[in-house]
Amino acid sequence: MKPFYQKQLVLSILFFLSIVLSFGQFVHPGGFSTQSDLDFIKQKVNAGEQPWKGAFDQLKNGQWGKMSYTHKAYSHVKCGSHNNPNIGCEDQVYDAMAAYAQALQWYITGDQKHADKAMTILDAWSGKYVKNEDFNDKLVASWATPWFVNAAEIIRYSNAGWSTAKVNQFKGMLNKLYYFTTYGGMFNNGLMSQIEAQFAIAIFLDDQTKYNKAKSEWNNHTKTYFYLKSDGPKPHTGRRTLSVWGNTSYVEGQCMETCRDYGHSKLGFNSIVGSAAMAYSQGDDLFNNEKNRLRAFMETHAKWTTGKASVPGNVCGGKVKCIGTSSSPLMPCGKDRWDIAYRHLHDRLGLTLNETNSMINSSGNRAMGRWNTKPETLIAHGVPFGGVVISNNPPIVNFLSPESSSITVNEGYALSIQVEATDSDGSIDSVVVYIDNARVRRESQAPYDWGHTNSPNPDELNGMSVGAHEIKAVAFDNEGASSEMILTVIVQEVGVYVLYPIHDAYIQGGNGFNNEDLRVEADSRTSYLKFDMSGIPSGAISRARLELSVGNDDGEGNLRLYQGLHDNWIEDNISTANAPLSGNLIDEQDKIYSTGNVYDFDLVTSDFSQQEVTFIIEMDAGGNDVSFASKEHTSVDGPKLVVKVDEVLTVEDMDQNVLSVFPNPSTSGKFQLSNHASYNIFNMSGLLVKEGQGKEIDLTKESKGVYLLMIQGRAVRLVIN
Repeated sequence: MKPFYQKQLVLSILFFLSIVLSFGQFVHPGGFSTQSDLDFIKQKVNAGEQPWKGAFDQLKNGQWGKMSYTHKAYSHVKCGSHNNPNIGCEDQVYDAMAAYAQALQWYITGDQKHADKAMTILDAWSGKYVKNEDFNDKLVASWATPWFVNAAEIIRYSNAGWSTAKVNQFKGMLNKLYYFTTYGGMFNNGLMSQIEAQFAIAIFLDDQTKYNKAKSEWNNHTKTYFYLKSDGPKPHTGRRTLSVWGNTSYVEGQCMETCRDYGHSKLGFNSIVGSAAMAYSQGDDLFNNEKNRLRAFMETHAKWTTGKASVPGNVCGGKVKCIGTSSSPLMPCGKDRWDIAYRHLHDRLGLTLNETNSMINSSGNRAMGRWNTKPETLIAHGVPFGGVVISNNPPIVNFLSPESSSITVNEGYALSIQVEATDSDGSIDSVVVYIDNARVRRESQAPYDWGHTNSPNPDELNGMSVGAHEIKAVAFDNEGASSEMILTVIVQEVGVYVLYPIHDAYIQGGNGFNNEDLRVEADSRTSYLKFDMSGIPSGAISRARLELSVGNDDGEGNLRLYQGLHDNWIEDNISTANAPLSGNLIDEQDKIYSTGNVYDFDLVTSDFSQQEVTFIIEMDAGGNDVSFASKEHTSVDGPKLVVKVDEVLTVEDMDQNVLSVFPNPSTSGKFQLSNHASYNIFNMSGLLVKEGQGKEIDLTKESKGVYLLMIQGRAVRLVIN
């Protein structure tokens, strides 16, 4: 049981932070570490405890932590592409890293020589610096700035003897650097570095406007850097098109720069996490805002970098490279600690990070490294929140079924969920499920499942409307601590769609046309109808029917329906009514009755993948007036296109041991079967494209579109989009 005074102290600290921030003031020292963080690290190192003591020794004996380090300040830092030319580029970043390494040593050891060393570097640069120049001006400035600022935060607020004049001189340098952290069209890891630098400058300058800008940019652009299936079939594009991703098929946790190389992906990730750490020191929980996105990147890339899993063939051609190495499906890029992100996502927010934890346990201490790799083991491993060691670990909650963080179902779906909840140092009190933040169910005993046929209320989850919904499972332990996991459910519209001709459709007659009531007068020979298909789920059409309500004033006539256009049809020159038709003849009727009848035409639907579908109606009205749905001739609405959309197999099918296919539609071209089976795949022309057996169907070499799966004596439509 957690002591009462510890709980009260945590609440008091959080309350104090909320009061301070409500008045627009900043917490100092702020940044990578708060004062309570630094005190904890100091205590652990001085007590000789691991891994902190080993990580500290690594810092002081490293390139930037030695007292023998030599710095060199520049007024004009000129950095070309790939830092060529390199006039002060490495020096600017390395000197900033050295200042931070010395400042940390000062706080931990209390040895003034480290404080003096840090101040010497900070004063040399702030007294000389004018600007950065050339191609990499923004990138190098943004890499250096967080190191400079986090060193300055420690020195300024630890009685190291930094004079007010020198502090103001340093502020002047930050105002010059700020320009390079905000301008230009950077979009990848460079943009993330700029945002991290903006956070650092805003905190040191106590500038709420700059801080709010940095926070807004982090929220807007982090979602463009890592992909989640809940984003839809494609990632958020941000400032650049999807071409920068390097492939057209995406997996959970993929980074914008994964296909470029893993090294640049880590640069962006490091800056995103560094920004979130600095924001948290000021009371803003950006980690929680994008916890699923960060977790997905870490878990996916942990498997790839340790060799536990190969890069899928549909991602980057199945091969990813590290900086300076050739492409490999095993991605031999070494191991990462990621202690800062793990501390927040796992220790504080209770997310399961099995792959990341495995990598951390098999890795050495994470030391600082160029260009923005923090000494994560020293400053983040096991560091408690609020300066208090909380004895109670939060519970861990996961969705067992479905396993994905996002699923798509059709209207009329039968959905079931199953939740796993565990607690390492106590017991689970209950699991509560929310749909769109509305509480729907509480279970106090495992198994925690909803929607199954043996559940008390099997229909609880089956009433969500078309659109995206959030199902949240929250687990509470016996001491009231909680953790949550979110499942995004996208309900897509299915069933019957009734479409009417779009506004610019032409109805042509012998004497003209009328586009409001779709009425044609005199001896009409040709009409042109166009329907907008963009609102119908792609590839899901199973049947379509065109309904025409036609009236003929004085007698009978002939009617023929084509799908297609005249060979030389020009929309703004519709005088070519008698030109030959190139479309497919669908059907013909030999009578058009004067009372007005509805004519139904079953249509070929394989050509409905485009955004618009056009029909040509030829009529021989015998010199009489002919109309479509004119109230003068009939009270039946029309013409209209009635489209029926397939229902896909649901998650519930799998629970009932019915052989099912998922995901369907598939963006990757791969489909999974719920049971092992033999199968044949045909295209829509009836040609066999694949046959095999097993639990996976790989159609990644086939084009997007609709295919027919013949399996266990039945036919199932497969859609690749």
